[in-house]
Amino acid sequence: MDFASVLVIEILGSIAILVLISIGLAVVFGMMKVINMAHGEFLMLGGYVAIYGTNYAGLNFWISALILAPLWWEWSAWRWNGWSSVTFTGG
Repeated sequence: MDFASVLVIEILGSIAILVLISIGLAVVFGMMKVINMAHGEFLMLGGYVAIYGTNYAGLNFWISALILAPLWWEWSAWRWNGWSSVTFTGG
């Protein structure tokens, strides 16, 4: 494939990922009936942890993205606020 077609495919993939994230956040915030802007910060911190695991710790990208980033989310978003996902009933 030439450069332009690869670029179009990558742009469409990035747009699809952003759409899925925004739909997921809209559903979560719609069910909670609250607006919380801190989720973006935790999302970025999870991304940084995934990049660190890939570049510096030598882990596979999928292991880093699918295991380390959610673990960071669990630890940072829930534990720092005094919540536990094990005892959280959701409503």
